[in-house]
Order: sequence, then structure tokens, then C-alpha cells
Amino acid sequence: MQHAESTDRSLRRAGLVAGSALLVLTVLSVYAYVVVIGGLVVDGDAAETASKIADAEVRFRIGIACFALVAVLDVVVAWGLRVLFAPVSEIVSGLAAAARVAYAAVLLVATGHLVVAAQLLTDPGDRAGFTTAELRAQGLLQIDAFTAVWNAGLILFGFHLLLLAWLVFRSSYVPKLLGILLVPAGLGYLIDSFGSTLVNDYSLNVGAFTFVGEALLMLWLLARSRRIRLADGSQPPAA
Repeated sequence: MQHAESTDRSLRRAGLVAGSALLVLTVLSVYAYVVVIGGLVVDGDAAETASKIADAEVRFRIGIACFALVAVLDVVVAWGLRVLFAPVSEIVSGLAAAARVAYAAVLLVATGHLVVAAQLLTDPGDRAGFTTAELRAQGLLQIDAFTAVWNAGLILFGFHLLLLAWLVFRSSYVPKLLGILLVPAGLGYLIDSFGSTLVNDYSLNVGAFTFVGEALLMLWLLARSRRIRLADGSQPPAA
């Protein structure tokens, strides 16, 4: 009985940590991508993009830091969800965690392109061999590379969500509806990621309409995960 209660506490703690990390991660992502990238980068216009970033260099660099923190928090979320769903399946929960950690690594690589862009657009002093127009063009290419690498990495994220959907649906302590809603969320990322990687000028944004499962899972983790209880013998089915 004492062991079961200890397991309950571990699951509750892992769920709360994962939910809290997801909340902070979401705020940082919205700021970095919507406010910073969306507000400063003008598609196809290197001069205007360079001008905006030069005028808001601190904001741009804060956005870069936010992306780096998001990658770190993704690792925290991966750990929390791994512990939370280990009673369902050690193998599948481990695969889901590995996919999210791999995605976090890709995001860090993508963020490196933003660091290079910041150097090109705000500190051109040691690059006297290039004209201003060339530096601006290279800076915009680095920002485009960030988007391309990140989009490719979302394949891993979509795979993670599909595995997570299976774990949620198989568990006895998380609402099955969340598992059902995570399926379109994962598929949305896969469609957008493969689309942007394989199709030139891909313009759909399926993920913008299928993210509901992610948001509801975060809210459930924050509000309800502290009530998880396996000590009454309601163990999930064996995987």
C-alpha cells in the first residue's frame, strides 16, 4: 500500500511538472514566434526585415533566448510525461519522450540560425567583404533556415503526440477524450511539416485548427493531475 501511494505521488508530481512546463513553454513560444518573428520578419523583404530587427535588436535577441528556453522546457515535459505514463507502457512512453527530446534538439539547431541572423543584421563590422545588401540577404536566409529546420522537426513532434494519444487512451487515469483529441493534433503537425518540407510555397496551417488536444491536456495536467490515484488498484491495462 505504501509503495502504491508513493507511485501516486510520483505520478501527480510528474503531471504537475509537465503541465507547468507546458504553460510556460506556451507563453514563451507565443511571444517568440508571434510577437518577435511575426512582428519583425517581412517575408521576401531583406531590407525591411533588417531595419526592423536593427530597431528592435533587444526584442529579437530575447526571442532567440525564448526559443532556447522552449527547447529546454520540452525536455522537462518529456521527462514528466514519461514518468506519468510509464505505468501504461514503459516502451511507448519512452519512445514518446525520446521523440520530444529529439524535437527539442532540432529546435536548438534551428535557433542557432537565428543567432547567426542576429550577428549578420546587427553586427556587420567584421564582415567588411560583404555589402549591406548581401548581409541583409544572408540574414533573411538564416531566418528562413530557422523556419525550415523547425518545420522539419515538427515531424518528430507530431509523432510524439500520436504516441501520447495512445498512452492517454490506454490509461485509466486520464480522460480518453484527451487521447482522441491528441490524434488530430499530431496529424496536423505531420501534415504541415511534411507539406512545408516537400511542397514549394506550402500555405496551409492545419495545426492552427487541430491544437485543441494539446491545450486541453495542459489544462488537465494543471487542474486534475494532482488527483491521480492508482492505489485503489485501478491499474491501466498491460501494454
